[in-house]
Amino acid sequence: MYFFLPDEQDRLQNLIGKFNSDAGFMNGDYFELKKEMLEEFWIPKFKFSFDFDVSKVMEDMGESLSIIANPRDLSEMVHNFEDVPFFILNLSQKAYIEIDEKGTEAAAVTKMLLRQGCAQHPPKIKRYNFVADHPFLFMIREERSGLIFFSGAVLNPIQEDSMGACS
Repeated sequence: MYFFLPDEQDRLQNLIGKFNSDAGFMNGDYFELKKEMLEEFWIPKFKFSFDFDVSKVMEDMGESLSIIANPRDLSEMVHNFEDVPFFILNLSQKAYIEIDEKGTEAAAVTKMLLRQGCAQHPPKIKRYNFVADHPFLFMIREERSGLIFFSGAVLNPIQEDSMGACS
């Protein structure tokens, strides 16, 4: 772990500017990174977490999320039956770091929401109304086995204490 402490308290903005503007700065082009024996080393305990919505930033920049044309690149994470391209719907990152007298704990994760298929929007599905205002049947069934757990009939759905039959 590296700590960069500017010589003067008000120079932090300059240091941040160098980190952000010059890739050579992190590579040590301007200073030599070396190990030193310290008599005292004081840093405060701290804990940070940071959420970053990459999709939102790209959208604000006028960019769009990309297509993963070769789905085999993700074969260790996603099962793809037909080698159909993936489309990135959302991309976000979260990072966490905590430093205390016991040590350092840090983690980062990137979350990518994918959709598989062609670039066209799915066709509009016609929606229907279901209004049970006359007698009807119902059942609770487990989809995989087809086992019916509960079934019944509502004879008068308008009446609150409707008489019905259950099995």
